[in-house]
Amino acid sequence: KPLYPAIKACFCSSSAPANCVRVTVAARKGLAREDLFTVVHDTFWCDTASYADIVLPADTALEHVDLLPAYGNYYYTLSEQAIEKQGESLDNQEMFRRLAQAMGYDDPCFSQTDEEMIRELIDPQVNPLFEGISYESLKRDGWARASVDSPRRWGVNSGKWPTPSGKIEIYSETLAKMGVDPLPM
Repeated sequence: KPLYPAIKACFCSSSAPANCVRVTVAARKGLAREDLFTVVHDTFWCDTASYADIVLPADTALEHVDLLPAYGNYYYTLSEQAIEKQGESLDNQEMFRRLAQAMGYDDPCFSQTDEEMIRELIDPQVNPLFEGISYESLKRDGWARASVDSPRRWGVNSGKWPTPSGKIEIYSETLAKMGVDPLPM
């Protein structure tokens, strides 16, 4: 008996599993299943689209506003919409807003604008890297350096982690005392 129920549908957005998973042969075999309904939402025709039952056009980075953290450094960029959406393309957020509405989900997050989501993400109370950064400053300057020197960055600048020992706890005594598996799983 399988551990999990069979996957019957796959919605690929911002990913191309036919090429970007660890075992692409297995991914392609899975995507080729007759009983799998696959939707691909992408800007370009990718290998995964070849397995799709439906392909939906996604927009490009030029067609929507986005907060972009950099890879390998500590800078944030506000990418503003430069052109109108082309054809029937939709950004990921709008696609999921519409899907949520069609499926009857009414959580407040599904009615937020992109700007509202970005403003919510820029929360220095939650993430100290955003200390001193605001939506307005990103809009004005286009970019901002993260607050890498914040003393609230656990283990990096404070010298300790928010655990009883002050260290990273791979084996957690606290969890063991609660009767929970003390090791990550």
